[in-house]
Formats: sequence, C-alpha cells, structure tokens
Amino acid sequence: MKRFLIFIGLFLTGYIILQLVSGLFLTAGYSPDMMDQGKTVGYQVFGRISFVIGTLLIATLAFFLSEKLIGTNK
Repeated sequence: MKRFLIFIGLFLTGYIILQLVSGLFLTAGYSPDMMDQGKTVGYQVFGRISFVIGTLLIATLAFFLSEKLIGTNK
C-alpha cells in the first residue's frame, strides 16, 4: 500500500507540474488574430497526442522514482 501511495503522489505531482508548464507556454505563445477582433470564437483544443505522451512519461518517471525512494530489496 505504501508503494502505491508513493507512486500516486509522485504521479499527481508530475501531472500538475506538466499541466502548469504547458499552460504557461500555451498562454505565452498565444497571439490573437487581429482580423477576428470583435468576433466571438468557440473553443480550441490543444494537443491530444501530447497529453497521452506526457501522461505516459510522467507515469514512467513516477514509477522509477517511487522504486528508488522505497529501495526494493530483490
């Protein structure tokens, strides 16, 4: 149970950091089109594939960090 809680804690921490950093870059890199001024624009979807890759990367990193912190004796 301890291993699971450490893994979940590391995973959630990594996930939150990834979301904050990617949101920072998306916000900083956004420049509105001057031709659309005054028009209402729907929503935009950013990077579905990067979400999956980022989640897998964080899960892998969290797994190895949790194994290193626990120090399994095998």
